[in-house]
Amino acid sequence: MIVSHYGLHWGSGDIAFLLQQDKAQTILPVEVDCPFRVVPAKRFIRCNHRIDLSTPDPDPFHLQTFDRIRTDPLVQAMLPTPNPGSAVLVHENQKRALVALSRLSSPIHPIVQPFWTTDPNRIADELLITNVQPLVLTDAKTSDQTALNRIAQLVPTAQRRLVISSGDFLIGRPEIPTVQSSIQLDDLLALPLEAIGAWVLRQHMRHR
Repeated sequence: MIVSHYGLHWGSGDIAFLLQQDKAQTILPVEVDCPFRVVPAKRFIRCNHRIDLSTPDPDPFHLQTFDRIRTDPLVQAMLPTPNPGSAVLVHENQKRALVALSRLSSPIHPIVQPFWTTDPNRIADELLITNVQPLVLTDAKTSDQTALNRIAQLVPTAQRRLVISSGDFLIGRPEIPTVQSSIQLDDLLALPLEAIGAWVLRQHMRHR
């Protein structure tokens, strides 16, 4: 079966497959033939995550620490679990925290980008690549409001979550609700976020 994006896909028997550039993975103890093949809408599109589902579970201490911050809206938005057609706008300069949280989806190339470098046409392509890795745009300014309004129109059909961070006061859209985050960089630095991201995704694959 041909699919248009990487990430999580569900096969018969409610078996979840994680599709990445080089292979597909499941959480089953035996190998299962993957019924899916990714054919992106544009040839240049490549998968930007290498989540290893075989990574050992994080230490219980790290999971307890993560559990204390997991309900923060910004952490929720950065989890490597599917939530198509979703986006958030946060009115704090959270770039360093977002860079740290991006490790949850084991990116190959950075997924945190300055808003001013973006082009709505490229963003349209980026939002369709995968359903387990957010796209993060930072340093949005009030002068970017028109561009934000254009990008908001892309959200309903997006596979990736969109996260926008702004130190200015941008007007939120119904497609991009404003959230408040209390996350601190110090909360994240000691956590093995790649391993935690793989653990979160495994839990989702078991209990969606």
